[in-house]
Amino acid sequence: MAGAHVSREEIEDIIVDPGYSADQRKGWLKQVLADLTRQQSGSPSSEQEQLIEMVKQAIDDQQDGKPIATDLPGTGGA
Repeated sequence: MAGAHVSREEIEDIIVDPGYSADQRKGWLKQVLADLTRQQSGSPSSEQEQLIEMVKQAIDDQQDGKPIATDLPGTGGA
């Protein structure tokens, strides 16, 4: 993942994929957050900032014990 560009769709896919355990999902999201933050510090963009906020929210929701998959548009959530 290091240095790779991640899309909003890829993040959403991981969040809703039942094939990942909560720990796997959280670990992946934290790695993506670290990579996006590193990329943002070197070359800021509004798209990356939006992805950073999306990943932070997903991690926060998971830590709160909420089923994060229901928070995405089209999945019955917000």
